[in-house]
Amino acid sequence: MSLPFPAAEALRDAGIQAAAALNEGLAEALRHLPEDAHADLKRSVGRVMGSIFSATLHAAIQAHPELDPDDETWRRIALRGLERPVE
Repeated sequence: MSLPFPAAEALRDAGIQAAAALNEGLAEALRHLPEDAHADLKRSVGRVMGSIFSATLHAAIQAHPELDPDDETWRRIALRGLERPVE
């Protein structure tokens, strides 16, 4: 699939923001579960994150390698998504 730069950037950002939201939700859910249930939930969420990354982040970077985020860029994009109010 050929992605124009703006589309690839939007996909990359959406993938990072989705992963950040899932990570935040996972942390909250784990606080309410017995420790013996943690591993299964972490595996399930990890599989979902892998699918998200494959469909968004990896596709974007394959189309435009310059979109491969460094740590600071990743943090900035993730935080921007977590700060956005739900409509």
